[in-house]
Order: sequence, then structure tokens, then C-alpha cells
Amino acid sequence: MYDFLDKYTKRKIKLVQLLLSEDRYWSLNEVAAYLNCSKKTVQADIRNLKNELLLWTPEISLESSSKGYYLTKEPHFNSQKIKIHYLQTSVSFSLFYHLFLGDIVSFTHFAKKQFISYSLMNKEVNLLKKELMFYDLSISANPPTLNGLETQIRYYAQCFFWNSYSGIDWPFSETNREELLGLILEIETLFEHPFNQIEREQIAYGIAIARSRISRGFLIQEEIHFQNLTALAPFDNQLIPLYKKMLANLKLTPQQLEREIEHLFSLMAIIPTATQPTQIIKKLLMNYEVQNPIYYQATKAFLNAFNQNVKTIDFDFQDPTLQFNLTSIHTHAYFFIGLPTHHISRTIIPASQEAKDTLGKLYDDFFDTIKDDYELKNIFQQKEFLLSSYAPHLMPYLDRNYYEKKIRIQIISNNGRHYESKLKRDLIDYYNFNIEIVSSFEDTATIDLILTDVMTTQSLNSLNCFLWSSTPSRGDWDRLTNHLKKLIDHA
Repeated sequence: MYDFLDKYTKRKIKLVQLLLSEDRYWSLNEVAAYLNCSKKTVQADIRNLKNELLLWTPEISLESSSKGYYLTKEPHFNSQKIKIHYLQTSVSFSLFYHLFLGDIVSFTHFAKKQFISYSLMNKEVNLLKKELMFYDLSISANPPTLNGLETQIRYYAQCFFWNSYSGIDWPFSETNREELLGLILEIETLFEHPFNQIEREQIAYGIAIARSRISRGFLIQEEIHFQNLTALAPFDNQLIPLYKKMLANLKLTPQQLEREIEHLFSLMAIIPTATQPTQIIKKLLMNYEVQNPIYYQATKAFLNAFNQNVKTIDFDFQDPTLQFNLTSIHTHAYFFIGLPTHHISRTIIPASQEAKDTLGKLYDDFFDTIKDDYELKNIFQQKEFLLSSYAPHLMPYLDRNYYEKKIRIQIISNNGRHYESKLKRDLIDYYNFNIEIVSSFEDTATIDLILTDVMTTQSLNSLNCFLWSSTPSRGDWDRLTNHLKKLIDHA
């Protein structure tokens, strides 16, 4: 959501992040080079920032002297709060926030309250309109309102608030966070598999957003495709009372309450949480087999294509854990659409280009086979989101020796064999490349790369020698990453 911020505000955020990155004074030349601006601009930004910090919080302060610039902060201060502060005070944030609440009388009135011109107001509205198009949403002018399915409005709001606050702050003063988290934990206990801390917080955001919209009269009316979603789950008779508690003190008819409960359940159903095939997961998959919802059909169809067309190791396309997780991903794609970079509960692992190309080609070929099936096509249109979501669940089964070049690396260190062994473990843990470490005493072995912190006769004569420090820095690791990618690309 920070893309909406103006260049000046983005530059101030970058400035603060630089000053906090190391506990030292930063020279004017260093700051100007980092921000890619003139020294005069830096000096003006420093003056403004110093005054703003004084007015905003005593937790951080900016010192300016002949030594350079130094930013001090309290030990508990989270630097992400700086981004949040500037975002909250931006016109872009206020625009969506008040459209979400439904309390903008007119854009003219809103522009006056924000102390901006009407032309700038139009610019901000048009920027937001472009963003909302990816969520199948739009904005009406008279009166200013968000248009589209209520579930999509809430989904975009969840993406908006999560990408703005990331769980650092709780922006929903009308809802008790601790009570919601307690109810979520009860549901986790019922299903015998927990969410992680981030997923739990994201779900709480989604529930708080639903409560905010319901309390202002924005109800789910037309999303009948949510119907009977909870009925697929075991123990739905135990689940429903917990969801009712989440919606306590909101005036809803029985029919409205049923739709809202289905929506709350969807917020959890879209997260691929399974790590082992529990009895509950097996019962849920049995229900899926009987009811055969479209998102389960999508899982069976894609796993079958993966099994038939990809060279794998130890892959079982009938594995309940895998089926459950992919069904959660397809449920997500079926019920919600949006920008892949903003999707909630998105998990990505790095993968080599060969592996990504393999999965991408399979996806394209598979899409051609189902493009005439409207409902399946509707799910698989979200290619970038689905491919990135598949990665942690399917990539581990790829036969890497078949699809990826194996890079044979020899480590030669001035720190001795023990240190070489440590670097070997670090390399394998750090990278997702197909790496084989060749012992430093094997002189005749075929080697793709010599990794060393000392220039020897052997390394000097090697066409592929990578020199780094005896205690590799983050910069060394980044350089090595780029070097390994080039090796693979030119294989």
C-alpha cells in the first residue's frame, strides 16, 4: 500500500530506514548517494524530519552535527511504526479508510477536510480506482461508495490493512483483539492443527473488518456461492456457536447471520495449514469427495496433471495433507480475486528458474485443457497467485537432478577444514539451488565453482573462482547468489 505515497514521503521513510540500519553517524555524502538526490535536498529533508519526529514521538530523535546524522531510538521501538505513521497521515490512506467506513459525504467535502485541491483529490481517486480494478471493485462518485461484492470489498480491506499494519498495530478500536484471538484458538483446537502467529492475526483482521462493515449496514447479500461451506467441515455444530460469538452484539436476521458465518469460515478455509493427515482432515476430505465442490475438483484435476506430466521423487497425489492444502489454495482462488502481491496468507519459497519453468509450463498446458470449463477456468485464471502458492507444496517433489543443473562447489578456506565444513552446511541451508560440495582435497574432481577466501595457485588458474571474505557478510552472500544464478543460466 506504500505505492500510493508521494515521492517525498517515500524518501523520508528511506532516510529513516538508512539512519536506523547501523548504529553510527551517516555523512551527508552517504545519505545523498543512498537517496539518489542532491545534498541540498537531504539537508531540507533532515530539517523537516527532525521537526516531525519532535511532534510525533519521544521514542526516536535525530541528531545533526559535524559528524553527520545520527538517529537514536528506544530499545523497544519498532522501525515499521515510521512507515505506518506516514501512511496513516497520507491522503491515499484516508481516502480508502473513509470509503471503507462509508462516511464520505462528497469528494469535494473530503478534499476540504484533507486541505487539498479538488484536482489532487481526483488524482488520488483515480489511483485507487486502478488498484480496485484488480479486485473487481469500483468507486461511485455520488455519493462516494465502494461498488462490488461485499466479500470482495472486505477482502481488499483485509489486504489493505494487513499490508499497512502487518500486525504491528490493531487498527480496529471497536473490536477486542484478544477476544477474537481466543475464539480463533478454540477453533484451532477443534480442528487439531494450528495457524501460525501471522495467519492467526490475519484472520483476526478479517473478522474485525467484517464487524466494522456489518455495524455500518454493509451486509453480504448476493454471495450465495458461500452457502453450505461450513457444512463441509466436521463438527460444524460446534463451530457455529464460536462464529456467533465473533459476531456478538450485531443486529442480524437468521439468514444474514448464516451468510456472515459462512464468510468468517472462508477466512480460515483459504489457509493451507496442514502438516500431517489428522483424522479431522481425512473426514473433511471425505466430505469433499461426497459433495465434490469446484475447488476440490480443481485440486484433483491439477494433482493428476502434475502426477502424469512431471518427473518427481516420493510423490503421492492422494496424500491427504497435500490434497487439503491445495484445496485451501483453490478455495482462496475461487472465493477471492486480487493482486498476487497483496493476497492474504501467501507463502512463497525460492526456486530455481528451471523448477519454476517446469511448473509454469505444466500450468499453461493444464489451463488449455480446462479453459472451456467456466468454473474451473475462473479458479485457474489467477496464475501468478496459484503458482507462488503451489511452490512450498509441490516443488519439494520435483526431481531436481532431472530438471536442474547440479552445481559442484569446492570450498577452500584459510580457516581450515572445520570452517569449510561449517560453510558447507551454511551453503546447503541458505540456498535452494541443486548444490553438491566437493571436498577441498579432491584435486581431480570436476568443479563448477571454487569458493575461497584466499588466492591460491589453483584458484588463480581456475576460470570459475569466487573470492569472498573469511567471514562472509550479507553482501558476500548476495554476490554469491547472483553468481550461482549466472552459472545456472549459462549451463
